[in-house]
Amino acid sequence: MLTVIPAAGFTAWQWQHDNGPKVRLAMLPVSVEGTPIPAGNGIIDDVASRLSGVRGNFLVISSVDAQRNRVDTPQKARAVLGATHALKTSLRKSGEDIVVLASIVEAGSGITMRELKGTYAAANVSVLANALTATITGAFQLRGAASNESMSPAAYPDYIQGMAFKRRGVTQANEAIAAFARAAAIDPKSAMPHARLAEIDMQKFDAGFGREWIDRAESPLERL
Repeated sequence: MLTVIPAAGFTAWQWQHDNGPKVRLAMLPVSVEGTPIPAGNGIIDDVASRLSGVRGNFLVISSVDAQRNRVDTPQKARAVLGATHALKTSLRKSGEDIVVLASIVEAGSGITMRELKGTYAAANVSVLANALTATITGAFQLRGAASNESMSPAAYPDYIQGMAFKRRGVTQANEAIAAFARAAAIDPKSAMPHARLAEIDMQKFDAGFGREWIDRAESPLERL
């Protein structure tokens, strides 16, 4: 059973009643060198969303919650969020490409257990998201696919832009809705943007914007 766990001001996803050592992976906010990469944290948020579907004694703490708690190192992740591991991600723009260095670090010892180094086309960042997801699932030998969903490369930039807006909460909900709607229009067969639209609708309802947002949330879910 999937349980949402609120603690110390953050939420996380965990699959219960599974064997094996417990892993609490904190997704640290992205570090960008040089030219800004606005989609950077959106990519990490997408990876966290994919990992929430992994079955195992595994819990993901999103970069949104890490940032909210001013957690930017594995040591802080352990002290503040109780993380056993942390994902550190550094991005750098190089022409039309993005250079990435990502490390999975044991929060207690500081030992790097796995790294991802590579250069990815900025026009197709879904490949980077796939590589980060595979790095994490491989490091922890996670059972089950992290995501059975797919999206066309043409729609992914708008989707990631929506994720970047979504992480800022209801203050930029309208911008996130517009970005996810563009992604859905480009790839109407993908369930991913519709699921995120429903999440934003529920966020607006929870923030007191009115009952109609529950009705709006039902509409994208019906198209899944």
